[in-house]
Amino acid sequence: MVQNTPRFGTVGQGNVAVLHQPAHRLRQYGLADCARPLGLSEFAIRTIIEKLRLLAEHDDMPLPRTPRFVEGRKIDGPHAIHAHSRWDAGEFDAWLHGRHPAAPAVAADAVRAEMAQRAERMATVR
Repeated sequence: MVQNTPRFGTVGQGNVAVLHQPAHRLRQYGLADCARPLGLSEFAIRTIIEKLRLLAEHDDMPLPRTPRFVEGRKIDGPHAIHAHSRWDAGEFDAWLHGRHPAAPAVAADAVRAEMAQRAERMATVR
């Protein structure tokens, strides 16, 4: 049997071609693979695409390896991201791990004072 011969399996309500070699072995990510670690999985596909395009434009997220053509013209840049885009997994992981974590929220002085008072009361309630 040839390694990349498509077979058909039921995904959702339609038949979809599935390669025998899983995406993680090909070291490629699809749209859902990129959305999951970014916390975008619960959004509609259109929203995920819009957010990934913004990340590519403003945060230097890598662009997909799959070309996109519209009316015979190749689309470059963030607008190349579409529902069937495939990213190089190593490149995407490197970008993802190189991002800085969000800054911690800073509590207002009044909240800090109330928290200190509660801590004192709890320490004396023995």
